[in-house]
Amino acid sequence: FFTNFTEKLSSQTKHPRLAVTLGDPAGIGPEVILKALADPEVTSSCEITVIGSRSHLETTYSQLSKQIPEEVDRLVSPEQLSMLHIELEASTDRQITTGVGNGASGAASFAYLEKAIALTLAGEFDGIVTGPIAKSCWKASGHEYPGQTEVLAQYSGVEKFGMLFVADR
Repeated sequence: FFTNFTEKLSSQTKHPRLAVTLGDPAGIGPEVILKALADPEVTSSCEITVIGSRSHLETTYSQLSKQIPEEVDRLVSPEQLSMLHIELEASTDRQITTGVGNGASGAASFAYLEKAIALTLAGEFDGIVTGPIAKSCWKASGHEYPGQTEVLAQYSGVEKFGMLFVADR
């Protein structure tokens, strides 16, 4: 698999195309995205498209900029990001408040993941990086999956799967 993936990348582009889901828009997902994508080492090695709600990302950016103005240079401005905005139903969107996870934020994060999976399976992306979600919010929205790994496995039709978490600090 890895050899085929590498050959495919070298024939198309030198950088993998990655879908990065926003995660739970009421949780830490937007903050993690804004901080991680501010790192040029991350953004120079791949083509990244954030999948989620632009308005929730902008709200988080605004709040963080006001709360800790001395660290604004550690955030990427949402305008600098390639983003696939997922339009939420107005009633769902109105129920999402930063810091208050609920069924609406769970439904939103699930929709972001579903879109990333569909586009990746269609060949638009080479891989998916998932933002953090709140499993309790998924459950509140009617999704009974243990986590994102199981959703990825089901939608991609695999039975043997696992999760990988990497950190260097």
